[in-house]
Amino acid sequence: MIEFSSRGIKICVDYFLQRGHKEIVVFVPSFRQKRSECLDPEVLEEMKEYVRFTPSREAGTDRIASYDDL
Repeated sequence: MIEFSSRGIKICVDYFLQRGHKEIVVFVPSFRQKRSECLDPEVLEEMKEYVRFTPSREAGTDRIASYDDL
């Protein structure tokens, strides 16, 4: 299973900041805020200026993944 690490997102944000970009927006599914779904959620918290969380569907403890390739 592949684990989500927000450090990769931080590397990308830093890349654009170093090149002078001011308006950076990163969209992340809201379930990634949970410790069980992210290796380092504190990194997302540090980047709260740039991160926007998108809604994720959950039913109880199950996450409903949309299949948008249809």
